[in-house]
Amino acid sequence: MDFAHNVRKYFPFTLKEIKGLLITILIIGFIVSFRNWGEESFDLGIGLFNLISAILIVALGILAHVSLQRFYSYKLGYVARYENFLYGALGGLILCFASNGNLYFLSPGHVRLEHMPRLRMGEFRYGLNVWEYAKIAASGPLVNIVLAMFFKAFNFLGSPLIERAIFINILLAFFSMVPLPQTDGLDLFYGSRLLYFCTLGFFIGVTIAIYLLQGIWLAIVMGLVVALIATVIVFFVSEEGFDL
Repeated sequence: MDFAHNVRKYFPFTLKEIKGLLITILIIGFIVSFRNWGEESFDLGIGLFNLISAILIVALGILAHVSLQRFYSYKLGYVARYENFLYGALGGLILCFASNGNLYFLSPGHVRLEHMPRLRMGEFRYGLNVWEYAKIAASGPLVNIVLAMFFKAFNFLGSPLIERAIFINILLAFFSMVPLPQTDGLDLFYGSRLLYFCTLGFFIGVTIAIYLLQGIWLAIVMGLVVALIATVIVFFVSEEGFDL
């Protein structure tokens, strides 16, 4: 079936998805801006500016994250539906208040795949494939790391908003990778441990390079090197080897 047709038919978010996205974006935006309500004392104007900017950055990160997963799912014959993890989001909010904003726990949610028989007509693996589930799950956090590298390219401007955009997208990527219920990390870990640690290694390498080195290409190279090391280690210690 035509990819453009699938996008037109399945891409629009449902009301349930929109509600979940709004809750997630608002809570995460509040958490990451909790300590930015003034330099020395409380300042309402500065606090509102930081809160709104954080919400907009989080919205960009999460919408880009989920959108790529949706597009990729159509290519593989599935429909991806966003699901937020309300208890995780509330837990992050409680931790934020309890630690006075010093500790983070973000719950970006994940996508649930629906097997669409007509989209997978003629496929060798007709039903829901955990390996393809893993690839779709990995594509979301990857978008956030790419966004972090994109903003890094403009870091020479010296804008605090640029630095915040880098930091927030890195947080979204890594908390998405935590293998807890209703996260991309659990879907990815269950689908392929090898791909999970390869992806996590890439993120770690890129993050180190973003903060310690200069240049996007160096960040990519560092990410690939750490991903390769992680893959080799997991391959040799895993009893399953490359059994994906």
